[in-house]
Amino acid sequence: MAPRQDADESAITATSLSVSARAAGVTSETELSAAIAAAPTNGTETVITIAGDLTLTKKITLATDQNIRLVDDGTARTVTFKGLVPAFTVASGATLTISTSSADNGLLVFDGGSKIATSNTGFISCQGTLNWEGGTLQNVYFTSSAGKGPIVVSGAEASMQLTEGLFTGNQTGYFSGVITVNGGASLVMDGGTITQNKADSNRGAPVYISAVDSAEKATSFVMNGGTISHNEGSLSGGVFVGNNDQEFSPGSAIATAVINEGAVIADNSSSDMGGGVTVFMAGRLTMSGGTVSNNTAVTMGGGVCLWDGWVGYFKSLYMSSYNWTEEQAQSFWKTKWSVWAPAAFTMNGGTITGNQAPDDPSNNASGTGGGVYAGSSAITLNAGTISNNFAGKQGGGVYVPAVPYEIQMNKPLVTGNTASIIGGGLWSCPTGDVHVYVNNGGAIYGNTAMGAGNDMASIVKKAAATGDPYALLLSNRILGGGRAAWYDDGAIKTAGDLGEAEEGAARFPGTNLYDGSVTETAKDLALNDKVESVAAQAASTVATLSITGNSAPRGGGIGTNGSVIIGMDDPVRDVTVTKAWDDSNDTRGLQPESVTVYLLRDGVRIDTAVLNAANSWTATFKDLPQHKDGDKTTDSVYTVSENQADGYKQPVITGDATSGFIITNTVVPATPTPPTPQTPPTATTTTTVTRKVAIPKTGDTTPLTAIGVAAGVGALLIAGALIARYRGRKEN
Repeated sequence: MAPRQDADESAITATSLSVSARAAGVTSETELSAAIAAAPTNGTETVITIAGDLTLTKKITLATDQNIRLVDDGTARTVTFKGLVPAFTVASGATLTISTSSADNGLLVFDGGSKIATSNTGFISCQGTLNWEGGTLQNVYFTSSAGKGPIVVSGAEASMQLTEGLFTGNQTGYFSGVITVNGGASLVMDGGTITQNKADSNRGAPVYISAVDSAEKATSFVMNGGTISHNEGSLSGGVFVGNNDQEFSPGSAIATAVINEGAVIADNSSSDMGGGVTVFMAGRLTMSGGTVSNNTAVTMGGGVCLWDGWVGYFKSLYMSSYNWTEEQAQSFWKTKWSVWAPAAFTMNGGTITGNQAPDDPSNNASGTGGGVYAGSSAITLNAGTISNNFAGKQGGGVYVPAVPYEIQMNKPLVTGNTASIIGGGLWSCPTGDVHVYVNNGGAIYGNTAMGAGNDMASIVKKAAATGDPYALLLSNRILGGGRAAWYDDGAIKTAGDLGEAEEGAARFPGTNLYDGSVTETAKDLALNDKVESVAAQAASTVATLSITGNSAPRGGGIGTNGSVIIGMDDPVRDVTVTKAWDDSNDTRGLQPESVTVYLLRDGVRIDTAVLNAANSWTATFKDLPQHKDGDKTTDSVYTVSENQADGYKQPVITGDATSGFIITNTVVPATPTPPTPQTPPTATTTTTVTRKVAIPKTGDTTPLTAIGVAAGVGALLIAGALIARYRGRKEN
């Protein structure tokens, strides 16, 4: 936060558009009360400088349209109010701003003196606007009265903006928090620190966002920044959203919370559920960023706990009160209860990491959902990271506790998780349904289980209501469209319905490979998914949700007693590719024994096939997603490619995904070999001159004239030579 203007200046900019007025510095309770009473009621901000340490003994009220800012004078000041609550009441339409003259929360401290409050309202009871821009609230003890606490913001017109500040060493009562927001009020946290506070062990939380009544406006909390850390609670160690069983009224407005980038909820602990955040009954949480880390819950949901209160509590009450059958209870939950009490969670980003739900032998409900406990059917995980969480029993990363609860995951990459017993990636107990589809689907591979089922462990049981078995459906295509190869990996023996590893059973590799998808309702399964590198790369490219590094005895990544739906059902298609050789039946012997072709989905390489004479140079890629991930209206575009073979031209690809592709390799024409030049033999010429007198014979046809001409020419040559010699001598 940027330092505020100095307190000695004539005006301090406030949220109000009105011009600020300054009261003289106050040094006593009497002066403070008088300054506030004298402030105008027209919305103009009045700045009151705390110029000395004060002790408050009487309640101070801000009237409608009063706008008061309290600020230190540049020297550290403490306002003490031992046991007095409320010290300040902010009426509807009024505004109270707490600030410091510079970025130091120690400059203005409000101290409750560690004395237990005797009233049923908070240190600040706000029905108007509270802006906390700096300063400290500490040592306020409050241990009674539901819905109360050190700061209570209540009513449809009430709001609190936390920009900077420190809240530490406070204690709160049951069904309340250090900051309690209810009745349609709102809290926006852009900064500040809420740390080392303690909520009552009987259902309290440091920040309590409550939907206690049927207000038309939902109570809300938006966390854009700041830190909530090292607190203790029971309903949650950090933030509670919703209502408790005693407050619930069917049709209540849903309390909402949004966690954005910059928010940190860390190192909190809960004696019950929700180490970091709890959404109970009439609550809804959206996480788009931020971090929930290193929190601990004794029972369930080390990081985030979501529970609609139905299974394990209200269901049995309704069934016994109305003598309902299982089918009647299920119908009521589906049509009524899940609407009234959704306990909803949508994760679009952010990180849930390093949280724990350890096993407590004295508590049967303990040790489940190290990262996320998913006890409702309004939970969708779209994006973000759930990593390095631990559960003492089931579901290190995510846990779905019972029927009829269901979680929807889109584009998850589940890898690198560990189970000390079975189901490193995913464990499904006898009442669990698991469906992994091809569109927006998931990738579950590279996990480890010490006993059986590195990537999947499933135990079969029939549903009590219908007699139908719970289903397991695993596509043979993973996220991105690459190929999954499911192999047996050990075996499971039933032990208390949770399953144990069968000693001596063969582990992957060297075990049975399932042909295509795995659909099983009749037997227990322990599986390993072998994924080729090209498919793994495609999956990691498109994955938006990462579940990795989590651990538990069963279901290191995901554990379920309910339903886990990954992706969405979608038609599948096949793509065929054939190799054609244009090389005169390989008369030159250039054809390789095999070639590798690549399948691309929307431009991303997802699979390979080896073509050779044994398969007639043809392969079919089966069970491919028809549509783009998450879009059932747009077809995925499939293409093929191949590396150029030695001795052949660049492959020519014809056809399409519907009719099939043909990859033609045409041999490079042979270049004619020119004849090797021959060196001609060296010729030996012998000239023989034979002088012979030709005597014409009778009848000789040689003309005499020719003989005469030859003789004449010879005479001339001799004469020329003689003349040349003569001239040479003369010149000398």
